[in-house]
Amino acid sequence: MLFRSSEVGKGSTFSLILPDGLAETPGTSAERAAELTRQSPVLVVEDEQADLLVAVSLLDAASVRSRQARTLGEARAALAAERPAAVVLDIRFDEGDAWAFLKEIKSSPETAEIPVLVMTATDDEDRALALGAQAFVRKPVDRRNLVRSLLRLLNRKPALDVLHVDDDATARYAVKQMLFGTGQIGRAHV
Repeated sequence: MLFRSSEVGKGSTFSLILPDGLAETPGTSAERAAELTRQSPVLVVEDEQADLLVAVSLLDAASVRSRQARTLGEARAALAAERPAAVVLDIRFDEGDAWAFLKEIKSSPETAEIPVLVMTATDDEDRALALGAQAFVRKPVDRRNLVRSLLRLLNRKPALDVLHVDDDATARYAVKQMLFGTGQIGRAHV
């Protein structure tokens, strides 16, 4: 919703109210997915610390809670402890077989409906999708591609691009910081 007021010689004021970003798609499955997204974190399974930090910071910027697992054993324990809204899985692991782990997630009745996004440097998108992954993102990770792919899996709307015009640099900075904190903004032009 947009509100505006304008007065000659004094300037204009515009206010924009952004929706919460959760898709309002009819149907029981979509409603369950939206509720799960609000309550459950996304499980990020990544053994490389730098890649884990990148993925988690991107999810944080999109207002998506995350839980991290650096080993497949930690990932199994996390799945047993709390059903995640989705799994972001790196396939290249020093220990264990992440392909077998993906197959395990998708073949179990308890976890088969959990969306899986494979995020890896390998060029095995066809294999990942054949084993049940719903999305594939190649490393190095493109921020926009990862966030949009994950939000699509979580039935959330992608971020908006916003143009904010103000002659006060402090106000521009403050508004930009507020908008990015909502997780709804992809780019803010100030």
